[in-house]
Amino acid sequence: MQRKRNDGVEKIVFELKKPETSPNGLYFTMGGTTYPTAEYCHIRTNRSGIFWGGIFVFEYIISGKGYVETNGQSYPVSAGDTVLMNALRDITYYSDPHDPYKKVWINFTGDLARGMISGLSLDKNVYIFKYPSEALIKEIHGLHTALTPQNRADSYDRMAAIVFKLMLSVNSFARKTNAFSAGQSAAERVKEFIDGLTLPNVTLDDLALRFDLNKNYLIHSFKNRYGIPPNQYIISKKIERAKKMMMDKDMSISEISVALNYSSTQHFSKSFRQVAGVSPGAYKKMFREGSAEADM
Repeated sequence: MQRKRNDGVEKIVFELKKPETSPNGLYFTMGGTTYPTAEYCHIRTNRSGIFWGGIFVFEYIISGKGYVETNGQSYPVSAGDTVLMNALRDITYYSDPHDPYKKVWINFTGDLARGMISGLSLDKNVYIFKYPSEALIKEIHGLHTALTPQNRADSYDRMAAIVFKLMLSVNSFARKTNAFSAGQSAAERVKEFIDGLTLPNVTLDDLALRFDLNKNYLIHSFKNRYGIPPNQYIISKKIERAKKMMMDKDMSISEISVALNYSSTQHFSKSFRQVAGVSPGAYKKMFREGSAEADM
Protein backbone atom coordinates (compact mmCIF):
# COMPACT_ATOMS: atom_id res chain seq x y z
CA MET A 1 0.00 0.00 0.00
CA GLN A 2 1.36 3.39 -1.03
CA ARG A 3 1.29 5.74 1.95
CA LYS A 4 1.49 9.51 1.95
CA ARG A 5 3.09 11.69 4.57
CA ASN A 6 0.68 13.40 6.93
CA ASP A 7 2.13 15.08 10.03
CA GLY A 8 -1.27 15.21 11.71
CA VAL A 9 -1.45 17.37 14.81
CA GLU A 10 1.95 17.98 16.38
CA LYS A 11 3.32 20.32 19.00
CA ILE A 12 6.93 21.04 18.09
CA VAL A 13 8.86 21.97 21.23
CA PHE A 14 12.03 22.89 19.37
CA GLU A 15 13.53 22.67 15.89
CA LEU A 16 17.14 23.19 14.93
CA LYS A 17 17.40 24.26 11.30
CA LYS A 18 21.18 24.18 11.04
CA PRO A 19 24.12 22.83 13.06
CA GLU A 20 25.39 24.84 15.97
CA THR A 21 28.36 24.45 18.26
CA SER A 22 28.12 21.41 20.52
CA PRO A 23 30.78 20.77 23.18
CA ASN A 24 30.26 17.00 23.03
CA GLY A 25 29.22 16.28 19.44
CA LEU A 26 25.54 15.67 20.19
CA TYR A 27 22.83 17.58 18.32
CA PHE A 28 19.07 17.57 18.78
CA THR A 29 17.28 18.55 15.59
CA MET A 30 13.63 18.40 16.64
CA GLY A 31 11.33 17.22 19.40
CA GLY A 32 7.69 17.35 20.35
CA THR A 33 4.39 15.59 20.89
CA THR A 34 2.17 13.97 18.26
CA TYR A 35 -1.53 13.98 19.12
CA PRO A 36 -4.03 11.31 17.99
CA THR A 37 -4.70 11.73 14.27
CA ALA A 38 -6.15 8.89 12.19
CA GLU A 39 -4.26 9.97 9.04
CA TYR A 40 -0.86 10.50 10.71
CA CYS A 41 1.98 9.00 8.68
CA HIS A 42 5.69 9.79 8.56
CA ILE A 43 8.07 8.44 5.93
CA ARG A 44 11.84 8.31 6.47
CA THR A 45 14.23 7.18 3.75
CA ASN A 46 17.91 6.32 3.65
CA ARG A 47 18.43 9.93 2.57
CA SER A 48 16.45 11.54 5.38
CA GLY A 49 18.63 13.91 7.39
CA ILE A 50 21.69 13.20 5.25
CA PHE A 51 22.64 16.88 5.63
CA TRP A 52 23.19 16.02 9.32
CA GLY A 53 24.83 12.67 8.63
CA GLY A 54 21.58 10.89 9.44
CA ILE A 55 19.07 11.44 12.24
CA PHE A 56 18.11 9.00 15.01
CA VAL A 57 14.63 9.02 16.58
CA PHE A 58 13.41 8.06 20.05
CA GLU A 59 9.64 7.79 20.56
CA TYR A 60 7.45 6.80 23.47
CA ILE A 61 3.82 5.79 22.81
CA ILE A 62 1.60 7.32 25.50
CA SER A 63 -1.73 5.96 24.28
CA GLY A 64 -3.37 4.38 21.24
CA LYS A 65 -1.82 2.17 18.58
CA GLY A 66 0.24 2.42 15.43
CA TYR A 67 2.64 0.59 13.14
CA VAL A 68 6.28 0.75 12.08
CA GLU A 69 7.22 -0.64 8.66
CA THR A 70 10.75 -1.47 7.54
CA ASN A 71 12.37 -4.14 5.35
CA GLY A 72 8.95 -5.29 4.15
CA GLN A 73 7.74 -6.06 7.68
CA SER A 74 5.07 -4.26 9.73
CA TYR A 75 5.40 -4.09 13.52
CA PRO A 76 2.55 -2.97 15.80
CA VAL A 77 3.22 -0.50 18.61
CA SER A 78 0.92 0.52 21.43
CA ALA A 79 0.81 2.39 24.73
CA GLY A 80 3.94 1.74 26.77
CA ASP A 81 6.24 1.00 23.82
CA THR A 82 9.51 2.78 23.21
CA VAL A 83 10.88 2.93 19.66
CA LEU A 84 14.42 3.68 18.50
CA MET A 85 14.78 4.28 14.76
CA ASN A 86 18.23 4.15 13.26
CA ALA A 87 19.57 6.84 10.94
CA LEU A 88 19.60 6.63 7.14
CA ARG A 89 17.11 3.75 6.94
CA ASP A 90 13.83 3.31 5.05
CA ILE A 91 11.17 3.42 7.78
CA THR A 92 7.48 4.34 7.61
CA TYR A 93 5.43 4.79 10.77
CA TYR A 94 1.78 5.69 11.17
CA SER A 95 -1.25 5.68 13.46
CA ASP A 96 -3.86 2.97 13.66
CA PRO A 97 -6.83 4.78 12.04
CA HIS A 98 -9.25 3.29 14.59
CA ASP A 99 -7.12 4.03 17.67
CA PRO A 100 -4.50 6.63 16.70
CA TYR A 101 -1.61 7.04 19.08
CA LYS A 102 -0.29 9.92 21.12
CA LYS A 103 3.48 9.98 21.50
CA VAL A 104 6.42 12.10 22.58
CA TRP A 105 9.58 12.00 20.51
CA ILE A 106 13.01 13.47 19.97
CA ASN A 107 15.35 13.50 16.95
CA PHE A 108 19.11 13.62 17.47
CA THR A 109 22.38 13.22 15.57
CA GLY A 110 26.09 13.97 15.75
CA ASP A 111 29.36 12.11 16.24
CA LEU A 112 28.54 11.26 19.86
CA ALA A 113 25.19 9.73 18.88
CA ARG A 114 26.77 7.71 16.07
CA GLY A 115 29.52 6.60 18.45
CA MET A 116 26.96 5.37 20.99
CA ILE A 117 25.03 3.44 18.35
CA SER A 118 28.19 1.92 16.89
CA GLY A 119 29.75 1.12 20.26
CA LEU A 120 26.63 -0.73 21.41
CA SER A 121 26.28 -2.51 18.02
CA LEU A 122 22.70 -1.28 17.60
CA ASP A 123 22.60 -1.92 13.87
CA LYS A 124 18.97 -2.92 13.27
CA ASN A 125 16.64 -0.47 11.55
CA VAL A 126 14.18 -0.35 14.45
CA TYR A 127 14.09 -1.43 18.10
CA ILE A 128 10.75 -1.71 19.91
CA PHE A 129 10.83 -2.39 23.63
CA LYS A 130 9.26 -1.62 26.99
CA TYR A 131 10.63 1.09 29.28
CA PRO A 132 9.10 2.31 32.56
CA SER A 133 6.58 4.82 31.24
CA GLU A 134 6.83 7.50 33.90
CA ALA A 135 10.61 7.40 33.79
CA LEU A 136 10.80 7.69 30.02
CA ILE A 137 8.24 10.48 29.75
CA LYS A 138 10.19 12.33 32.43
CA GLU A 139 13.45 11.84 30.51
CA ILE A 140 12.02 13.02 27.18
CA HIS A 141 10.21 15.95 28.73
CA GLY A 142 13.48 16.77 30.45
CA LEU A 143 15.16 16.84 27.06
CA HIS A 144 12.38 19.03 25.67
CA THR A 145 12.88 21.52 28.51
CA ALA A 146 16.65 21.46 28.17
CA LEU A 147 16.41 22.12 24.46
CA THR A 148 14.57 25.42 24.68
CA PRO A 149 16.81 28.24 23.39
CA GLN A 150 17.37 29.71 26.86
CA ASN A 151 18.56 26.38 28.29
CA ARG A 152 20.26 24.61 25.41
CA ALA A 153 23.76 26.09 25.66
CA ASP A 154 24.21 24.88 29.25
CA SER A 155 22.54 21.49 28.93
CA TYR A 156 24.61 19.40 26.51
CA ASP A 157 26.22 17.14 29.10
CA ARG A 158 22.89 16.51 30.83
CA MET A 159 21.25 15.75 27.50
CA ALA A 160 24.08 13.39 26.54
CA ALA A 161 23.63 11.52 29.85
CA ILE A 162 19.89 11.09 29.22
CA VAL A 163 20.40 9.83 25.67
CA PHE A 164 23.12 7.43 26.78
CA LYS A 165 20.80 6.09 29.49
CA LEU A 166 18.15 5.45 26.84
CA MET A 167 20.73 3.78 24.60
CA LEU A 168 21.74 1.45 27.41
CA SER A 169 18.10 0.46 27.83
CA VAL A 170 17.93 -0.42 24.13
CA ASN A 171 21.17 -2.37 24.45
CA SER A 172 19.80 -4.28 27.44
CA PHE A 173 16.69 -5.15 25.43
CA ALA A 174 18.78 -6.22 22.43
CA ARG A 175 20.99 -8.49 24.56
CA LYS A 176 18.00 -10.15 26.24
CA THR A 177 16.30 -10.89 22.94
CA ASN A 178 19.57 -12.24 21.52
CA ALA A 179 19.97 -14.68 24.42
CA PHE A 180 19.58 -17.62 22.03
CA SER A 181 21.26 -18.30 18.69
CA ALA A 182 22.82 -15.22 17.11
CA GLY A 183 21.06 -14.05 13.99
CA GLN A 184 17.71 -15.56 14.90
CA SER A 185 14.58 -13.45 14.76
CA ALA A 186 12.51 -12.87 17.89
CA ALA A 187 9.95 -15.40 16.62
CA GLU A 188 12.64 -18.04 16.11
CA ARG A 189 14.05 -17.48 19.60
CA VAL A 190 10.59 -17.78 21.13
CA LYS A 191 9.86 -21.00 19.21
CA GLU A 192 13.22 -22.45 20.23
CA PHE A 193 12.41 -21.71 23.86
CA ILE A 194 8.93 -23.30 23.65
CA ASP A 195 10.33 -26.37 21.88
CA GLY A 196 12.88 -26.81 24.67
CA LEU A 197 10.30 -26.99 27.45
CA THR A 198 9.57 -30.43 28.91
CA LEU A 199 6.08 -29.20 29.76
CA PRO A 200 4.99 -26.27 27.55
CA ASN A 201 3.21 -24.52 30.44
CA VAL A 202 3.99 -20.99 29.36
CA THR A 203 1.74 -18.04 28.53
CA LEU A 204 2.05 -15.13 26.13
CA ASP A 205 2.65 -12.85 29.11
CA ASP A 206 5.47 -15.14 30.27
CA LEU A 207 7.10 -15.02 26.83
CA ALA A 208 6.71 -11.26 26.46
CA LEU A 209 8.34 -10.75 29.86
CA ARG A 210 11.14 -13.25 29.30
CA PHE A 211 12.13 -11.82 25.91
CA ASP A 212 11.30 -8.21 26.79
CA LEU A 213 8.90 -8.00 23.83
CA ASN A 214 5.68 -6.15 23.25
CA LYS A 215 2.93 -8.81 23.27
CA ASN A 216 1.30 -7.51 20.07
CA TYR A 217 4.69 -7.54 18.34
CA LEU A 218 5.34 -11.08 19.60
CA ILE A 219 2.02 -12.36 18.21
CA HIS A 220 2.46 -10.51 14.91
CA SER A 221 6.06 -11.60 14.25
CA PHE A 222 5.45 -15.23 15.30
CA LYS A 223 2.40 -15.54 13.04
CA ASN A 224 4.30 -13.94 10.15
CA ARG A 225 7.12 -16.46 10.58
CA TYR A 226 5.18 -19.67 11.31
CA GLY A 227 1.64 -19.07 10.08
CA ILE A 228 -0.03 -19.44 13.50
CA PRO A 229 -0.06 -17.26 16.63
CA PRO A 230 2.25 -18.34 19.47
CA ASN A 231 -0.66 -19.23 21.78
CA GLN A 232 -1.95 -21.74 19.21
CA TYR A 233 1.55 -23.14 18.83
CA ILE A 234 1.77 -23.60 22.60
CA ILE A 235 -1.56 -25.46 22.57
CA SER A 236 -0.35 -27.74 19.77
CA LYS A 237 2.80 -28.52 21.79
CA LYS A 238 0.66 -29.26 24.85
CA ILE A 239 -1.47 -31.72 22.89
CA GLU A 240 1.65 -33.28 21.43
CA ARG A 241 2.95 -33.74 24.97
CA ALA A 242 -0.43 -35.06 26.15
CA LYS A 243 -0.32 -37.79 23.48
CA LYS A 244 3.06 -38.93 24.78
CA MET A 245 1.72 -38.92 28.34
CA MET A 246 -1.13 -41.17 27.25
CA MET A 247 1.41 -43.83 26.37
CA ASP A 248 1.81 -44.19 30.13
CA LYS A 249 -1.25 -46.31 30.99
CA ASP A 250 -1.06 -45.22 34.63
CA MET A 251 -1.78 -41.54 33.87
CA SER A 252 -5.43 -40.58 33.79
CA ILE A 253 -6.92 -37.84 31.60
CA SER A 254 -7.42 -35.79 34.75
CA GLU A 255 -3.77 -36.16 35.77
CA ILE A 256 -2.61 -35.13 32.31
CA SER A 257 -4.83 -32.03 32.32
CA VAL A 258 -3.37 -31.00 35.70
CA ALA A 259 0.21 -31.61 34.52
CA LEU A 260 -0.38 -29.35 31.52
CA ASN A 261 -1.90 -26.56 33.62
CA TYR A 262 -5.43 -26.79 32.23
CA SER A 263 -8.09 -25.24 34.45
CA SER A 264 -10.26 -28.35 34.20
CA THR A 265 -10.50 -31.74 32.52
CA GLN A 266 -13.31 -30.34 30.36
CA HIS A 267 -11.08 -27.50 29.14
CA PHE A 268 -8.29 -29.96 28.33
CA SER A 269 -10.69 -32.31 26.50
CA LYS A 270 -12.07 -29.45 24.40
CA SER A 271 -8.57 -28.26 23.50
CA PHE A 272 -7.45 -31.81 22.66
CA ARG A 273 -10.45 -32.44 20.42
CA GLN A 274 -9.88 -29.16 18.53
CA VAL A 275 -6.30 -30.15 17.72
CA ALA A 276 -6.47 -33.95 17.42
CA GLY A 277 -10.00 -34.30 16.06
CA VAL A 278 -10.98 -36.83 18.75
CA SER A 279 -11.45 -36.73 22.50
CA PRO A 280 -8.48 -37.66 24.72
CA GLY A 281 -10.41 -40.72 25.92
CA ALA A 282 -10.98 -41.91 22.35
CA TYR A 283 -7.33 -41.26 21.46
CA LYS A 284 -6.13 -43.20 24.49
CA LYS A 285 -8.44 -46.09 23.61
CA MET A 286 -7.16 -46.14 20.01
CA PHE A 287 -3.58 -46.16 21.26
CA ARG A 288 -4.26 -49.05 23.65
CA GLU A 289 -6.07 -51.06 20.97
CA GLY A 290 -3.22 -50.45 18.56
CA SER A 291 -0.69 -51.56 21.17
CA ALA A 292 -2.72 -54.69 21.94
CA GLU A 293 -2.88 -55.66 18.26
CA ALA A 294 0.86 -55.13 17.94
CA ASP A 295 1.43 -57.53 20.85
CA MET A 296 -0.69 -60.30 19.29
